[in-house]
Amino acid sequence: MNEEKEKINKNSSDIEGLTKDMKYLLQQNIKNKLIVKDDILSSHNTNGEDELSLLKAENKRLKVYLKTLENEKMKRIENTKRIKTLESKLVETKTIQKKQEVKNSKVMKKAKTFYKVAFTKTVALYKKPYSSSKISRYVKYGDILDIQKCTYFDWCKIRGKREYIAKYKIKKIKENK
Repeated sequence: MNEEKEKINKNSSDIEGLTKDMKYLLQQNIKNKLIVKDDILSSHNTNGEDELSLLKAENKRLKVYLKTLENEKMKRIENTKRIKTLESKLVETKTIQKKQEVKNSKVMKKAKTFYKVAFTKTVALYKKPYSSSKISRYVKYGDILDIQKCTYFDWCKIRGKREYIAKYKIKKIKENK
């Protein structure tokens, strides 16, 4: 959970940095527009027209850059929300497991449960443990998977289902013994 908190703090600081960058670029863009208007009023030669076309091209590039910054900011906000929901899901599953353990007072040897999370944009779950098999479904970044076991060939089986995922596409969150 500390790793998730660190990610949230890092994402928050990144968002603040991107916001500052956007404000700075907007200010620079406004200054450039004012300079362009002054140049147009003061000079009517072809040299001024060349400068105007260069500034227009620069303005377009800045607009595209601002749009990418805004998109990146939105992605980070979305990832922060997902991480927070993951933390709450982990807490909920932990309390449910404790309640079940209290009900089952018999001492039984339990298999290890690995809670892992997909860490790429979309991850395919396969019907058999090889990449040429049919894809049963996709999971998104941040989805919690209950891994039963992983094979020697780095394919992991999802508990209670006939679905497999490549081991390199998941990240361990917590091990419950």
